[in-house]
Amino acid sequence: MAHARSVVVLMVLSCILAWTQSTHALHGSPLNDDERIIRLVVEGLTPTPDGRHEAVFSMLRSLHDPALRPVFSRLSASADPTLRVHGILGLAELSNIEGDGEGVGGMGEVRGEGGGGGVDLVLVRRLQSEQEQADVLRQAMMLNLISSEQIAQVTRWSDVSPMIDLLLMNRLVQREQMVPFEAFAHYLDSSDLLVSATAGLSYLNALDQKGELAADLFATKSDEGDGDKEVNGSGGGTSEQDRLIAKALKRIHEAIAREDAGWAGRVSMLLSTIQASQMSWAQTIVERCLIVVGSKEQTRFDQAIRIQVLETMLLYWPELDTTQESWLAAIGEAESEVQKYRLGMTLLEVMGESARAEHDDAAFLPSWLTAVLLVSEHDLLQAVGRVAVVKSDAEGGIEQLHQAVGQLLDTGYASIFFWAVEFGRACGRADLVEMAARRCLGLGEVIAEADGQEEAERIAEAGKRAVMVLCEIDSGTLERLLDEAIQGKKETGLRLILAGLFRSGTVCASLVKDREMPTPFAKAMADLLVARWSDQLSEDDLDRLEMIAMGVGQVPFVRRVQAGWLIVRERDQIPNVLARFGR
Repeated sequence: MAHARSVVVLMVLSCILAWTQSTHALHGSPLNDDERIIRLVVEGLTPTPDGRHEAVFSMLRSLHDPALRPVFSRLSASADPTLRVHGILGLAELSNIEGDGEGVGGMGEVRGEGGGGGVDLVLVRRLQSEQEQADVLRQAMMLNLISSEQIAQVTRWSDVSPMIDLLLMNRLVQREQMVPFEAFAHYLDSSDLLVSATAGLSYLNALDQKGELAADLFATKSDEGDGDKEVNGSGGGTSEQDRLIAKALKRIHEAIAREDAGWAGRVSMLLSTIQASQMSWAQTIVERCLIVVGSKEQTRFDQAIRIQVLETMLLYWPELDTTQESWLAAIGEAESEVQKYRLGMTLLEVMGESARAEHDDAAFLPSWLTAVLLVSEHDLLQAVGRVAVVKSDAEGGIEQLHQAVGQLLDTGYASIFFWAVEFGRACGRADLVEMAARRCLGLGEVIAEADGQEEAERIAEAGKRAVMVLCEIDSGTLERLLDEAIQGKKETGLRLILAGLFRSGTVCASLVKDREMPTPFAKAMADLLVARWSDQLSEDDLDRLEMIAMGVGQVPFVRRVQAGWLIVRERDQIPNVLARFGR
């Protein structure tokens, strides 16, 4: 029956293609196969109001195909800011992978100050918009596409965004690089409280003696001044350091205490900086945030800041009396479903951080907290408590942890599925990832119907993420799930598995190669996946890709463009794509 449907689809498509060709012939402009493929790829590269091109650019970058270098070079010189960002980052990723250190600026221009792989600073410098520069640099840091030497170069630019400059300097401090006093002093004098307070945090974090600033952090009073020495970890406070410390503390205090319209965003950014740089010395600063937020009217913004404060305190000072009192109060006062959900997810994030840090006591919360969670009337909080008390290395602990996470998944929140996948990955527990995957993919265990289309889509995304993680840590388990989906004709699960495989950064084509797929869609996706990782494509392979590009199997547009790109590359049609792109 499936075979008959496939034949019908092919016949219908052939008729459509024949009609299209005859129509072009009547108008005196027949299109050959190469021309149609080129037009498809150019269409994919062209920005559209619905943002479809974003998925295409992300797909092309994920290919890490050196043949894309001229395409990314053209994009980096585009008049469209979205295209420029993708072009610069695409070139950076290729340069990082190839390790040739020869990148190009624009079309064929040899890189200048970037050097040795990573983001091309010449291209970043040419960006006229400060916001655009900031976006590229922020993403380059997230993707680890910028070296310490390059970061130091950017901090010497006169027009770099203040917050990005501070973010860069923080990264240098984390990498144990020296940062000049005057760099901090310059921003401590900023009229923007967020900038000056972030500069204060950054400066204090660079000092060896920061741990000595603890209890009376805000009591320090000293003349303000500037410094011109370097924060190099040598300690032994000088008068310049004392003045800068006093100024830094004053700016941080003002940022927290001034209750204006920008208070929530400002304090949230300071807390994010403390977490990102793991400023475990900043206890008194976080406690001050807690005092101020406790005095406010508790709008939804204030509640979000309170939870961020609670998370920070639990991460770094779990046994502090203030931490215990504030958490117990928050749990006792939480009335709405939303408040309890936010608290539960925050606790899970803390456990996930512990697991990623690979501590001996990873994935556990303090006993004083788990005792309260276990008697909670809220399903999510109670399930969090069960997970927290299970020790995976104790007798019977593996099965107990499996059951506890299963009860947590029973709550049905999409965020829980994402958490379970990342938690399993951090703990090296493929069984936890598989359990989450089965539910998201509709294999075996069934979850309650998702609350709305948006939640259903998020659960599907969690399933794709689970496939990616299993591909990385346990391909045998993933292979078993794939076979179950094929044999049981679980179409939704099979679609999600194939989509996850396309997103994987590892070679997973062997999982689908030579497997008989039950639908034209699955067959087309499997063929494309195999071709994507093939070192050499035969004419038969190219013929199959051409059919996929033209619509056989009804794969998503982005996959049709991918098939088209592989054909263009193999048939040396890249110059023709570039000639038509942007016309």
